[in-house]
Amino acid sequence: MEIPVPVQPSWLRRASAPLPGLSAPGRLFDQRFGEGLLEAELAALCPAALAPYYLRAPSVALPTAQVSTDPGHFSVLLDVKHFSPEEIAVKVVGDHVEVHARHEERPDEHGYIAREFHRRYRLPPGVDPAAVTSALSPEGVLSIQAAPAPAQAPLPSPPAAAAK
Repeated sequence: MEIPVPVQPSWLRRASAPLPGLSAPGRLFDQRFGEGLLEAELAALCPAALAPYYLRAPSVALPTAQVSTDPGHFSVLLDVKHFSPEEIAVKVVGDHVEVHARHEERPDEHGYIAREFHRRYRLPPGVDPAAVTSALSPEGVLSIQAAPAPAQAPLPSPPAAAAK
């Protein structure tokens, strides 16, 4: 199983990093697909003395992706509300499910934006790659499910050779 490990410059790992929030950038920009940063995330990059003046009460945000990869079960819920169904492709390649979405540059309320992302998920053991299905809800949530592989019946034992 591959687990990506972020590579960080050594100055980011020191306790004396230039800004307090930079000591562990983690997954700050993961899975936002061009939506920008939340105020709380920006505040983590500001000196602690300034943070209280720029924060509003935190709002409850829905997660952008939920993944369940238990043995024999696979499920992904992915927020793709900024893409139309024609711009989203889901395919199975070997023991992985790949999701690709892309749209060309187009105007929005702040100017112009182009979005694209690729996600690849490994199917857990006991899941049938041929049984992967996907559906897009009206709210823009892509649901990808995979059924367990059918249980294989034991092979019949060969007939005993007739004794001569």
